[in-house]
Amino acid sequence: MTRPQCPDCGKQLVEPCGPPRASILLLAEFPGWYEIKEGKPWTGPAGKVLKDELRRVGIRFETCRATNLWQHERDVKTCDLSGHWQRTLIELQGRRAVLLMGSEVATHFLGVAVSDVTGTFVQSPLLPKSVEIALAMYNPAIALHDRLGETRLAITRFAAAVRGLDA
Repeated sequence: MTRPQCPDCGKQLVEPCGPPRASILLLAEFPGWYEIKEGKPWTGPAGKVLKDELRRVGIRFETCRATNLWQHERDVKTCDLSGHWQRTLIELQGRRAVLLMGSEVATHFLGVAVSDVTGTFVQSPLLPKSVEIALAMYNPAIALHDRLGETRLAITRFAAAVRGLDA
């Protein structure tokens, strides 16, 4: 099956996955090698960390919508983020909760380093009014090397806040 291509640079896109009307959006920076190969978000080792941690706190990954700010590898030389940003805004519409994962997402939405806000609830004028809960955290890929505790704490806090939302 042929995957859609980026209209700006022609690279194959890693399209969002999960129910289109899910209340929760898992928003990361850009897909990694495994995700680019498979064409789906969170299929590699970092995805296993994310899925395991979500499961640990009672959230099933399959009930969430997942996507990336960049829908292919980050490439500021040959591609403009604006097209990806427009697709991200569409994905955010109607969501009640969003988990903002990674430094580029924190910088884009909040204007700060992710290390300054990881594990905290945040607000951004760039998020639609439908978003009641937004939590920033490190990209779960960092937990492959370090900071599993911070990843776990952030996901635990997010899970407590979204209990009762239709996922």
